[in-house]
Amino acid sequence: MKTWKKLVAGTTVAGTLLGGFGLAGVAVAAPPEPVTFTDIWRCDGFKVQVEAEGDAGFIEVPGLDEFITTSPNTTVTLTNLKNGNSVTYKVNGTFHIESDGRLTVVTATGVNLLSTPEPGIYLISGNVTFTVRGKKEIERFSGPGNVTDVCEVLA
Repeated sequence: MKTWKKLVAGTTVAGTLLGGFGLAGVAVAAPPEPVTFTDIWRCDGFKVQVEAEGDAGFIEVPGLDEFITTSPNTTVTLTNLKNGNSVTYKVNGTFHIESDGRLTVVTATGVNLLSTPEPGIYLISGNVTFTVRGKKEIERFSGPGNVTDVCEVLA
């Protein structure tokens, strides 16, 4: 499971993953803890400084290759390092992540921020699912939620 924590932190703002609703089995969780996070993400043609502050939690589902992350009360500011454009979002969503060892299915609810392996940053709100095999997305953003291309906003 430590590998998944690392994957999540590397592909999403630290702390945007937590929850615990509708899981099979008993989830093991500690209360959300305060976090601060600074990193550089990439859009096509420019780098973005990401600064997050708030609370984050991580819930493992015993006996299953599943976990949930939450980010209650987290604020994220993204700044285009090329032109100085900046935007701030409140992210308070959850990610429910399941894997069978080959495919990983991520279901996001609420408001979440996602950085993808090819340069891209997305604000996801509502219910959105995507599927990954290894480091490659094979199904992008299905479901009734909304997806905003943050790179377009910052360009």
